[in-house]
Amino acid sequence: MKDEHYIKILKKCSKQHAKQIKHIQKNVFVHSKDLVNIHAAIMKPESFFTALSIYSSLKPRNPPPDDLAYVIALIILCEPFLLDSKHGKKWLEHFDNIYVSRLKESPSLKTETINLYLKNIIRIKNYIWVNPLKSVDNTLYTILHNPEIFFKCLEEYASQTPGRIGHDGRSVKTGLGEHAKDNITSALVSLFIHNETFKRDHYETYEKWVLGQKALRKPIEEKYLKNEPTNRQKDGYICYEDAVKIRNGLPDGSYERLLLTLYTDIPPVRSDFHDTKIYNSEPSNMSKNNFIILKNNKGTLVLNDYKTSKKHGTITIDLPNETLKQLNLSLKKEPREYLFLSTSTKLPYSKLKTPEKSFNSWANRTLKNIFKNEDFSLTMLRHSYISRKDLEMEKMTGTQRNEIAKKMAHSVATQERYRWINNKIK
Repeated sequence: MKDEHYIKILKKCSKQHAKQIKHIQKNVFVHSKDLVNIHAAIMKPESFFTALSIYSSLKPRNPPPDDLAYVIALIILCEPFLLDSKHGKKWLEHFDNIYVSRLKESPSLKTETINLYLKNIIRIKNYIWVNPLKSVDNTLYTILHNPEIFFKCLEEYASQTPGRIGHDGRSVKTGLGEHAKDNITSALVSLFIHNETFKRDHYETYEKWVLGQKALRKPIEEKYLKNEPTNRQKDGYICYEDAVKIRNGLPDGSYERLLLTLYTDIPPVRSDFHDTKIYNSEPSNMSKNNFIILKNNKGTLVLNDYKTSKKHGTITIDLPNETLKQLNLSLKKEPREYLFLSTSTKLPYSKLKTPEKSFNSWANRTLKNIFKNEDFSLTMLRHSYISRKDLEMEKMTGTQRNEIAKKMAHSVATQERYRWINNKIK
């Protein structure tokens, strides 16, 4: 097709955007010999986005590169034949990728976090944004440039979608809670945070996202400031003293007692024991993976791979006598190279398809059975530990609090959120 045909399509869709075609031809096409016309720019997205990247590196570069890319995207979106074609779909995928690629390459994010963000971005594009607007334009460009519309769509989606936990912390059949909405929004905000150029080009829009997410987080922050559990958490709560009493009644050396000992005898971490190898001497690489060193009748837990490891670094904990005793008894009963093996496959969790998820599922199910309480979870043990009376957190210095916070792999501020005031628990 000739350029005149594409420009005609664009003018019918948006005369304002049609005015930028000449700027694209003059300032973007010039950086690739393949881009002889608009048709070539659509048929060869690799060449177009490479040329756009060169344009982006030059100064001045106004309008911003993604604004120019959207001009070509509009031609595809406004022409049904192009939109349904493999060329059109491929081009729009490339367009989304100028935002997503920076997220995937971010050195400050763990793989698990990146995958969660990508999963939520797909959820937004396919379910949250498309259905309420009844629009074919679900490009990340349009979503990111319209935060007000997004938050309306999110509220609509949240009100109609079954949620695991509602606003009162209890399982519900309908309605996503504030935490879920915040997590979904974080996926989009991350596209600004991990792409400084994009954030700088559209800083006013970024500020709107920040304000919108702040409003979402307000009820969450207010709940944390009260230092009291939700109704569901109250029903699932087991005080630290009772947890220890139940722990001590479990068979010595059993997986159940070992698990509960690890979450009561030392400051409890998250579900980070899914890939914890056991050594009799220091491994060659002390800064990789999670492991335990059993040597000279002592034990040392070293955590390198956990949710907040990029922020808090390596955590080293000397195993107390009870933990060391239960671990040695468990290894005597079932010799192995890992702290825990899958009870169904007898393989290390690291060998399973979803290591962390599988371990977390087993650990939570085990704890629910131990305490005979369906509302109990691993997270509850972190609350119980930090809220225990004998710890006397209120009498500790900032340095002492920070030491416990570091072992639990979170900040002192997060620690304070985990701590519940005892007279508000029941």
